Amino acid sequence: MESYWMCVIALIAMLTGPCSPLSCWECDSDCEDPANHVEEKCDSNTQHCLMIRLEGEKSLSCAPDPPTPGQEGCREKGGTVQCFCDTELCNSGEGLGGGVVLLGLAALVAGLAI
Repeated sequence: MESYWMCVIALIAMLTGPCSPLSCWECDSDCEDPANHVEEKCDSNTQHCLMIRLEGEKSLSCAPDPPTPGQEGCREKGGTVQCFCDTELCNSGEGLGGGVVLLGLAALVAGLAI
C-alpha cells in the first residue's frame, strides 16, 4: 500500500510540472541540424514550446501565445505545421508528444505496484 501512495505522489509531481521557467529550443535557420538548436529559458508565464514548419523551413521557440485549449500537439493549416508541447526542450520535432508515453509508463508502474 505504501508503494501505491509513493507512485501516486510521483505521478502528481510529474503532472504539476516544474516551478522554474520552461526551457525550449530556439532556432531560426537550418533547424533540421540539432547543432543549431540553442536552449532558451522562456518567460515565467510561457507554458508551451513551439515548432513551426512553413514552406519546408522549421523554426523553434518558446510559444509567444498558448495554443487554443485542446489544440496541443501538431496541426496543419494551409501548408503550415504548428506543434505545441509543454515539457522541457520538447520542440525539436523529434518525437513531439513523448510526455504521453512517459505518462503511460508511469500508469503502468503504478498499476503493477498495487
